[in-house]
Amino acid sequence: MDEESNIIKIIFIGIIIAMFLGALIFMTIIWYNQYYNKIANPSLDILKNETSTTQTLLIEDLDPYSNTTEMHWDHLPLTYSHLNCTEKQTNRTLQAMEFLNNRTSDILAFIPLDIEKFNKSDITFVCHETGSNELAIGEAIPHFYNNTLIYAPSQINIYKPSHCIGRRPTIEIHELLHLFGLGHVEAKESTWKDIMNPYATRCEADISEKDLTYLLNIYNISQ
Repeated sequence: MDEESNIIKIIFIGIIIAMFLGALIFMTIIWYNQYYNKIANPSLDILKNETSTTQTLLIEDLDPYSNTTEMHWDHLPLTYSHLNCTEKQTNRTLQAMEFLNNRTSDILAFIPLDIEKFNKSDITFVCHETGSNELAIGEAIPHFYNNTLIYAPSQINIYKPSHCIGRRPTIEIHELLHLFGLGHVEAKESTWKDIMNPYATRCEADISEKDLTYLLNIYNISQ
């Protein structure tokens, strides 16, 4: 009888130990997956006001542009995707990204979202039908990681087609530059060709040398 009791006790203790080890292994696997995903995909963390202190420290450690005191992206190239955009609208956003890539000598680069690697793009272009917003023709909606100077996945709304059909996609370029920290310039005659003038209507509007220098000072880390 005593021998049977001892066997039962040993079996019971073995079950308890096995359950404890199983729980420990399970928690270790969860922790490892979360840690690996943060390292592999730092730009896919949750958005503004939702990033923990641990996540913030990890993101900042991986930031190659951490010397700047300006809002910035922590990686290049940026991924992009489109939602509800026609072929013409999509092509104009592609032209806008190509324009910025050329004007910065390939420093600002963009690649399409690879859904097998990432579940959210850095920039999502959302197109709306003409007239869905009577006031705005485009709108940039930036997000950033909590307590950092680093942008998180953001959005650009395109409300109306550009009047510069077949020419420079000024609206799309203007909104993209907002996601790189550039604001509006004062609307006056001397800035009428500045693409960050919110009232500029000239299809040849261009990024100013001042704004171009601002971008290169942040992202051209080889200089």
